[in-house]
Amino acid sequence: MRHLLSAVFFALLLALSLHCPGPALAASKTPDPFKSVKKRLIKDGFSQEKVDLYFKDGIRHFAVKGVSGYFMHNEAKLNYSRFLKPTPLATGKNYLTNYAGPLSLAEKEYGVDKEIITSVLMVETALGGYIGNSRVFDILSTLASLSDPVAKERLWRQVPQEKRISRKRFDKKAKDKALWAYIELKSLLTYSAQINKAPGEFIGSYAGAMGIPQFMPSRILQLGVDGDNDGMVDLFTHEDAIASVANYLRHFGWKPGIKKERAIKVLMRYNHSTYYANTLYDIMEALKKESVR
Repeated sequence: MRHLLSAVFFALLLALSLHCPGPALAASKTPDPFKSVKKRLIKDGFSQEKVDLYFKDGIRHFAVKGVSGYFMHNEAKLNYSRFLKPTPLATGKNYLTNYAGPLSLAEKEYGVDKEIITSVLMVETALGGYIGNSRVFDILSTLASLSDPVAKERLWRQVPQEKRISRKRFDKKAKDKALWAYIELKSLLTYSAQINKAPGEFIGSYAGAMGIPQFMPSRILQLGVDGDNDGMVDLFTHEDAIASVANYLRHFGWKPGIKKERAIKVLMRYNHSTYYANTLYDIMEALKKESVR
């Protein structure tokens, strides 16, 4: 009888072990939100070895906190006009002095006023004082993953419900951001390979913009300039940032002696806000007045 009970007991244990996988196995069954993105990257020419390395931290790359702002009601008001106060303008004037060489060179080579270059850098990152605190790879890969229903549903459940936009708006925005972010993700991986830097090392804004001038990766590939001639474009250096902003503005139509109406249109290619563009122009004018005093 004792042997029979033992046999029954061990049979039950075996059955339970088959139907109740351990923690490691259960964890492995968690749907991978990046599965679709990884497949697309490999199909688009990135090696599986590299892709596996990029996503080695798995679900920890899923930046819920970083991207949630896109899908919440935001009542915060921008205050670009603070850059027109005496202290920021004095900082801008000092920047014009401290980086007179690179700024004058950029103005001469690209036909873009050094004061407008300084204005852009003032507003974007306080002249490099604050470049963001998000891992760009995590931001872009998370947004790119939203073309996958599993990833999209995972994010929807984790965005704070009391601030969350409607499901209809969420779905539309997720679709649009996923298309855009995948292009930027590929650009980030391409750029990181060019300068031999791991993509996970780049820090930037919640939107994935990087460096002192806050370029998206695709813009770095298109319009980034090696201003200090060290063989690579590094927008975390002032020389490269200055030259790249000048190249960007020239690309979209900035010319010496440009009229205000046209200048505003060019500046809106940097940020689609008339408030932003007008503020940059006003800062430029204020800096020019400071320089003649």
